[in-house]
Amino acid sequence: MTCKVHGQPKGMACSRCTDNMCPMCAEYIGGSWFCPHCATKERRIAAGIDYEDLIAIGLEETVPDEERVEGEPVEL
Repeated sequence: MTCKVHGQPKGMACSRCTDNMCPMCAEYIGGSWFCPHCATKERRIAAGIDYEDLIAIGLEETVPDEERVEGEPVEL
């Protein structure tokens, strides 16, 4: 399978959600590799911002996992 954005083979797996990703999409945070969607969550956790609290007060919208399309960027 190839990445829709970069055209590279998806040879890596996200440490958090285990989705496949290409090396150009992968982000290295705190000793682990994450997909762009999970990397956003990890950066917020590292900054002390609770993602679920942002959703609860309406500052963020969610994309349910069942609606996510593998390899498609997720806008938050």
